[in-house]
Amino acid sequence: MKWLILDNARTHTAKAYSLLHFGKSIGTRCPTGTIKYADQQGVKQVIDCYFKIGSNKGLSKGLIEISKDLNVKLPTKLKLEQLRDILSNHPAFKI
Repeated sequence: MKWLILDNARTHTAKAYSLLHFGKSIGTRCPTGTIKYADQQGVKQVIDCYFKIGSNKGLSKGLIEISKDLNVKLPTKLKLEQLRDILSNHPAFKI
């Protein structure tokens, strides 16, 4: 099981989460508001885990939408376990 360390900006604390804590689709479980990571060039990136605008405002994005934000190409039909496996290789989900 891979774990992801996420920083809480308000309390300046970090907490570890597994990809198992994230749901697949919009409105499913999400343990954090943002994912902070360094990309392959070492540049710090921040991905919002909740929609800020639009008809889904306030809802969690789910791993499929987060994948789009990370520019991860996904197969058309995909099970949650396969999605987690693909994302476990992305810098955003590596410790």
